[in-house]
Order: sequence, then C-alpha cells, then structure tokens
Amino acid sequence: MSEEQQAPPDANVGWAEMKSDKGDGYRVKASDYDISDKTINEEANSVAASGPKFDNVSVYWTVGSSGAPSQDVQNRTAITWYKLEKAEWYSPYQYKLSFNCADTYNYSFKDQEPDTYGVNVFQNPGTHSVEYRSKAPIIVSISGS
Repeated sequence: MSEEQQAPPDANVGWAEMKSDKGDGYRVKASDYDISDKTINEEANSVAASGPKFDNVSVYWTVGSSGAPSQDVQNRTAITWYKLEKAEWYSPYQYKLSFNCADTYNYSFKDQEPDTYGVNVFQNPGTHSVEYRSKAPIIVSISGS
C-alpha cells in the first residue's frame, strides 16, 4: 500500500490572494514578514517606493532560470536575485517567481501572455514570491512604483 502525499501543514500560511490585470487569481508571500498586512488594506498599499519609479524594464526569465539579473536590471529595479520555477505540487498555481530586492517597491511583473502580477514589497528582508497560472509564463518586463 503506497502512502498518499500530503501538503505540508503550513503550505498556505502567509499567502495573500490577489487578482491579475486580466482578473485571474494569483498569490503573493514574503518569507520574513506577513505581506497580507499591506495587501488587505488598500490605503496601506500607497507606501511610496524608496527608489525611483521605473516602467517596463525588459527581462527574459524562463521557467527553470535563476540567478542575479544583469547589473543594469539590478540598478533599475533593485532586484538582486530571482528564480522562476514550476510551483510545488500542492500549490493551486502552476508557476512560482521568487526574488530578493534591495529596495521597497510596488512591483509589477508581466509575462508573455501578457498578464501582470503585482507584489507590494514594503520591507526588504527575505524572499518575496508570486505564484500564478499562465499559458506563457516567461517574465518579460518589470515595473515599479
């Protein structure tokens, strides 16, 4: 008799459910703080970026890729590391983008579908994650405000 796999008990802890630009569900999480503290309260979402605003910085992050973005992308977006992978088997979503950053921004990540997924980073420490569904999951641009 084979044992049935079970999701870890904390598999859904700390995730905040969101809606993409197309209206599809996705979720976000921060490893070192409760990101839902800011996503629930719209007024709190107005935290200003501590760096300059940027629009549509081009990247080409494929599923299975990870590492430090180019120095130009790091300078413009404050993202110092990323990883795009298939989501864990127990996730309700298909893909997971994780990233570290050196500044606070309300990030928007656009995939090839195109659809856009926002993550309001209001504290720098730790890894931030976005889980989403997409027919074309490659991340092609990043904006921040």
